[in-house]
Amino acid sequence: MNAALLEHMQKNMQRQNKLPTSMQVNDMKEDLKFKQGQLDNSASTAAQLKVQKEYINKDLEKVKSLEFRISKEMQ
Repeated sequence: MNAALLEHMQKNMQRQNKLPTSMQVNDMKEDLKFKQGQLDNSASTAAQLKVQKEYINKDLEKVKSLEFRISKEMQ
């Protein structure tokens, strides 16, 4: 039992040595904040592009319809 407790304590101490410093944690937080901003911007851009695509597709359908009517009238 004592050996298991000592082994457990040793593993915990090894883990503590692998923990990042507070400066590293702050750097990771800033990096996360920056990347979250980029992700938000990308999502916004994707939404805008989707709206533009729908608008362009509607215009394309109008052009095709007009082209069909002109072709029919020319016959």
